[in-house]
Amino acid sequence: MEEERLQKQEKRLWDQEERLWEKEERLRKQEERLRMQERLALSQNQKLDKQLAEPQCGFKDLNNENKSTLQLEQQVKELQEKLSEVKETVTSAPSKMGWEAGTSLWGGAVPGQRQL
Repeated sequence: MEEERLQKQEKRLWDQEERLWEKEERLRKQEERLRMQERLALSQNQKLDKQLAEPQCGFKDLNNENKSTLQLEQQVKELQEKLSEVKETVTSAPSKMGWEAGTSLWGGAVPGQRQL
């Protein structure tokens, strides 16, 4: 009777051990699937990082282009202001210079002025 009880216990232990082996095998398979999913996720993250970097580079380029455009617009504005000043100076200068030199804008003598 003792021997029979020991055999039953041994059989239960063997059954438990077999179930443990099966559970371990399932766990190994799950771990492998998780590693594969992790590798896939890392690969997708790298792709997404590259895709995210592209618009950022484009945005930086566009931002730099906008800055350059704004600088050019400012330079054009400054040049237009200088041109206006030069035009004012040029249109008022010949009459003054001509009057002081005793000549009119048309090259003739100004009445009442002495020729040099």
